[in-house]
Amino acid sequence: MSKINIRALIASIILTLPTLGFVTGFIMCNDDGGCNIFGRFFIGFITMILATVGLGDPSFEYSGQSPNLRIYIIPTLIILYFLFSYISKKWREAGSKNT
Repeated sequence: MSKINIRALIASIILTLPTLGFVTGFIMCNDDGGCNIFGRFFIGFITMILATVGLGDPSFEYSGQSPNLRIYIIPTLIILYFLFSYISKKWREAGSKNT
């Protein structure tokens, strides 16, 4: 029976909303306003802050649409948990080989 990796769970809980907000802002940036790659990163960072402060409901008026990100929180949490668990497992295996 496998145990839950507490560090991976805490890290994924903390990083779920900022990650989800950044990806949403990066993808939803329309190219009408001169949204080049730097503009996409900027809008991604702004949406990351708004999604974190708004608990998954960023209200940004610049794009004319306000997606509700709350339905994507659990899938993002699961993906980040498995990613951090995998990285933690690989670090432990690398550490045991070096000693």
